[in-house]
Amino acid sequence: MPAEGMIRGARIDRFYSHPKGKLRAGQVTDDTILTQATVDSLIRRRSLDPADIALNLGRAFKKNKDLGRGFGQATITALTRILKRRPWNMVGDNNSLGNGAAMRIAPIALFSYANLEQLKRNVELVAMITHKQPEAINGSLSVAYITAKIINSTFEQNIILRETAGYIGDDSEMANKLRQVGDLLTQDLSPSVALSQIGTSGIVFESVGSSIYLFLRFIDSFENVLVEAASCGGDTDTIASMVGAMSGAYHGEAAIPKHWGKEVEGAREILRKADKLYSLSHGT
Repeated sequence: MPAEGMIRGARIDRFYSHPKGKLRAGQVTDDTILTQATVDSLIRRRSLDPADIALNLGRAFKKNKDLGRGFGQATITALTRILKRRPWNMVGDNNSLGNGAAMRIAPIALFSYANLEQLKRNVELVAMITHKQPEAINGSLSVAYITAKIINSTFEQNIILRETAGYIGDDSEMANKLRQVGDLLTQDLSPSVALSQIGTSGIVFESVGSSIYLFLRFIDSFENVLVEAASCGGDTDTIASMVGAMSGAYHGEAAIPKHWGKEVEGAREILRKADKLYSLSHGT
């Protein structure tokens, strides 16, 4: 959170307050707010209901919009329309290449991981609430697919980029970015150099590409990859959110440093919701 929008700087391995006083250390941004809102709907409805998810996102936005959480413009516009009772499938931005859908898509992978075709349909439905642009949806699909493959125990590091490109469409711009990520992973480059080529802005190609690069580059350590994501500059909160989804699925809760968990805003409630979503998705 505190490094969002800044250039790459000092190594961030703990929580800090926002430099302009908007949020305190450990408080969460729009990524976590809207991810939790998605989980809340899945748990309450015990199914995926895009209309209910949209309304839940709108309510979460209304509650937090004046607290410095950092909502993106396409998301603000769509959720404002939702609050005015516009149909959920008529409010999303047709042109935005932002990452506002990809950043909140992890719960859909956790819910729909067992059927990859159903996952694709569900991701498209949930992403389009705010972002209808095909490449914005492809970015969401990329994060969701990798997360689902990990949960399914069918994840293979050496072919995951090729598989993901095929899943979203080999001729897409997002697939081109995945191929660039694969090329950079084969080169002896520092993360800062590689990320400067991928980009770390809020554009979906850049932030999703960077998050996948970091996940694969530092796949052996949840702690290291989150530090790298928080320190990489650009849209750090969203990159770290997507990295955390993939790496968290890969390593499990035990890999999260205990002191990190204790310092996150609403941590106990987040864990409670995680347990409920697990029970729902596993039919227990």
